[in-house]
Amino acid sequence: MLFSTISSMTGNPGQSNYVTANASLDALAHERRSRGLPAIAINWGVFADVGYAARQHQVSEHLAGLGMTGLSPAQAMEALGRILGRGSIQLGVIRIDWNQWAKSVPGARVPQRLSALVGERVDQLGVAEERGRIRRLLSKAAPEEHGSIIQAYVREQVARVLGAAAANLDVHRPLPELGLDSLMATEMQNRIESDLSMSLPMRELMQTPTITRLSEVLAGLLGDTVSEPQEEPSRRRSPDPPSETDSSKSTLVPLRAEGSRPSLFCLHPMGGHVTIYKSLVELLPPDQPVYGIQSRALNGAGDELPSFEELALEYSRVIRRHQSRGPYYLLGFSMGGFLAMAIAHILEQQHHRVAFVGLIDCSVGWT
Repeated sequence: MLFSTISSMTGNPGQSNYVTANASLDALAHERRSRGLPAIAINWGVFADVGYAARQHQVSEHLAGLGMTGLSPAQAMEALGRILGRGSIQLGVIRIDWNQWAKSVPGARVPQRLSALVGERVDQLGVAEERGRIRRLLSKAAPEEHGSIIQAYVREQVARVLGAAAANLDVHRPLPELGLDSLMATEMQNRIESDLSMSLPMRELMQTPTITRLSEVLAGLLGDTVSEPQEEPSRRRSPDPPSETDSSKSTLVPLRAEGSRPSLFCLHPMGGHVTIYKSLVELLPPDQPVYGIQSRALNGAGDELPSFEELALEYSRVIRRHQSRGPYYLLGFSMGGFLAMAIAHILEQQHHRVAFVGLIDCSVGWT
């Protein structure tokens, strides 16, 4: 019996690794059954009272915004009993409003196998109308009005993913402080790319953490193209790789740039994001600068480096470009802990002083 998730049936934009891992469980069930061996894969939805989503309030709210309602343990056990009596190879168990979920699909491209569950495809018409609305507004407005139109649009998108009123959002406050996490950032990226028919690198969401700055970035990316038909993001030519300096700037994410103390460098865990450290930053002294080092795959610098050693060497260079001399303070969660230890070793071999290496949920015994 294999416990998979509904993500391998519906997809999950921005989390292809998670979807692939669950799809492999589904495939294993089908493979075993094709050989006459017992197997069943159950694609579970969200659980209400137990599990990760139940413990993480922001995650559960985000999923609720996608139309997904939690299953109680009793409901799950009842469903499990029914499934075991059916002899199926694969079944999904989820409480969901399919029409609401369809609105979150980039470009309203609902998979064909799920299209019968979405009523009347009104959601797709709404998305298409939204895509045209913003560009029509910009094309008819004077150039000096573009900034305010784009800012109002960005504010509206942030409000939608947060489930908040747009009027209550401070356009100068960092998005993480407003409650935006990596899942929500991915959803907002998909919305913006779909609405504006453009490609928005994730690094722009990571490094322009206010509504005002993100609006300025979008205005710059749109340029003079607001009245021209745009290609789908996936069909547009990829930009030229950034220079070494640009790569360093986009890999290094300021979580708190101000402060008189030596900077603390936080290494990304598996997945490449550094938003996991935002709660920690709030607990540190106000004069403690904190920088996250995110995956180069998120910042438009190309594919991830092929080896752990190359990653550590590249990140040590990023740190030294920002701070040429020690002492250095490093921190890593999970895989980031191993990166922190490897970087410390490199810096010390180069005769630099490493004053602190912090490990979170990282067993030294694994090394």
